[in-house]
Amino acid sequence: QKHVARIFAMDPEELLLPGKYRNRSIARSVLCYFLVRELGMTATAVAAKLGIGQPAVSIAVARGEAIVRERALRHP
Repeated sequence: QKHVARIFAMDPEELLLPGKYRNRSIARSVLCYFLVRELGMTATAVAAKLGIGQPAVSIAVARGEAIVRERALRHP
């Protein structure tokens, strides 16, 4: 969470806030991708952590993957 917040120049707690602000939405998608694909968390666990539904996490993971590839981001 801290790594993604640093990438997007925001407070780590901001990633947990609801809302559809563009920068936050992009950052949350990247966070979902890293948590599910890189760290092996389940989409259900990520959904509980972020306070969103599991289907939303699955969509965010796909969107996050595209963002990570496009911007050549890496998990530490």
